[in-house]
Amino acid sequence: MNKKQIEELGKGFINLANLLGGLSVINGVFGKNAIDALSFVLIGYAFILLYFAGIITLGTIKGEDNE
Repeated sequence: MNKKQIEELGKGFINLANLLGGLSVINGVFGKNAIDALSFVLIGYAFILLYFAGIITLGTIKGEDNE
């Protein structure tokens, strides 16, 4: 993978985390069922994991020169 592809992959991870967090908030506010504690923990874990994956992926391209 070249530098641009890795950069886009990192941005994709961060965008997916934002999408997951936003849709979870909207579902919690406008949904008919309240979010239980286990779902809240799993959504939070996935959100943090995706953000770190994006940050780490973007951090790997800083010193690389594959082009």
